[in-house]
Amino acid sequence: MSTPAKASRLRRSGLLLFALLATLALGEAALRALAPFPLDPPLYPGDVEPDAQLRGSTRIDAALGWRFEPHARVSDKGPDFELEYECDADGFRATPRVSGATQRIVFVGDSFTFGVGVPASETFVERTAGALERVEVHNLGMAGYGVDQMLCALREVGFAREPTAVLAVFVLDDFTRSTTSYRYRNGWMRKPTFALDADALVERTAENSPGAAWRWMSRNLAWAELARRVERRIELSWGVGERLALNARLLIEMRELCRARGIEFAAVHLPQRGAWRAFEPLAKRLERADVELLDLGAQAVAAPAELYFRRDPHLNAAGHAWVAERLVEFASARGWAARRR
Repeated sequence: MSTPAKASRLRRSGLLLFALLATLALGEAALRALAPFPLDPPLYPGDVEPDAQLRGSTRIDAALGWRFEPHARVSDKGPDFELEYECDADGFRATPRVSGATQRIVFVGDSFTFGVGVPASETFVERTAGALERVEVHNLGMAGYGVDQMLCALREVGFAREPTAVLAVFVLDDFTRSTTSYRYRNGWMRKPTFALDADALVERTAENSPGAAWRWMSRNLAWAELARRVERRIELSWGVGERLALNARLLIEMRELCRARGIEFAAVHLPQRGAWRAFEPLAKRLERADVELLDLGAQAVAAPAELYFRRDPHLNAAGHAWVAERLVEFASARGWAARRR
């Protein structure tokens, strides 16, 4: 090729590159000006300096991220409620012991399982025990937990409760929480998180995290946030994506740990307000891995909005009662326990 032809080709390539960069820059400026969504990037070990100023009875826990102080009494006031929570010796929501119990169900989960906004006796955890014969329940739900922290809570606390069955109850937001090593809770707080090495879970470290340049773009570019949101839509429709693969593996790990101990296990998908739909891609993945999923989003509800507080996003007492009834049906159908007569 002649020199003039090479120069012409280089000019065209340069112009195309310039046009692409200009388009990306204009798109970035437009996204920032319109601000259709906040930046919510995953953070990796070393990205921020933990500086949480703990309030009330919350304490930092290296293995779990956070939990409450032993036997804490925690006051909570929201737009729809005001009440106090009582915690047990491990800093989780206290549940009553049942004399003569032959079955013990441990629940791991987030604030929905903890029962934000409702008295302990009205949570779906305690309602489930109340409807089954000789069943004791343990509530290891904690506000803000991701599926990764549920796994850690099961390993650190749950198995010591000697369960006969474990239920891992999650909402879709928990899947995003599992992708980040820090959460902002009155300051940055470090939490456990995992990466996938082939199909194995390994602790997330700076060494197995994306490179510095990629992490900077992820934290600072609106384009990166748009890409994450598109990926999540694809995940829900087509069942592909790193977030889905990681969280499915976390649930599989819980099942494997339970199976090795002769403990029953099931995952429970609890849909959030305004997103009442089945999680079919996850159901297919877990079915292939022989993990049982109770997908409450697949069940028909006439008025799902009535199961949540009007202003707070959590389940109200009616919502907890509805979930408990589904759990009782599930447990009794599998022979975990019999319904009370």
